[in-house]
Amino acid sequence: MLTSVVNYRITNLNYRNEYYKKILDKRLQAYEKVYSFICNLKMMVHDTDESTLSPFLLSNGIAEFEKQTILLLVPIRDNIWLSDELSAELTQTNLYLHSLLNEINDAENPEKALAKIANDKLEEIRVRRNRVQLQMSKDLKDMHNIKRFLKFEHE
Repeated sequence: MLTSVVNYRITNLNYRNEYYKKILDKRLQAYEKVYSFICNLKMMVHDTDESTLSPFLLSNGIAEFEKQTILLLVPIRDNIWLSDELSAELTQTNLYLHSLLNEINDAENPEKALAKIANDKLEEIRVRRNRVQLQMSKDLKDMHNIKRFLKFEHE
């Protein structure tokens, strides 16, 4: 009888550990997508003609910016595995990028507007990227605490 109880407890603990491993794997995959998002925002291009620095996202024309903006939705799609704080930061950054896209598309000369925004909004894009990166760093430090994630997140 005692052996049955011990075996049951061991099986239950093993099941829980496997379950936590699967959740941790899903979370790590989602955070890898966030890291790619951060890398896309981090890339800068130096314009030698004007001697300016601009985000890579904004340096290859409107069609490419639209494509990159859509690709940046990938980490948001997996937000169930992210902390609520990181998910909120990603959403705010995405809304900001879409507002830039709308501003560009509404301009009389979209290509000129794109170049102007690339120069004018560089610091704001850095600030938003840093917020996402900081929250991601905080989350990664507590990634191992699956019980806390399951208990407090997404309520």
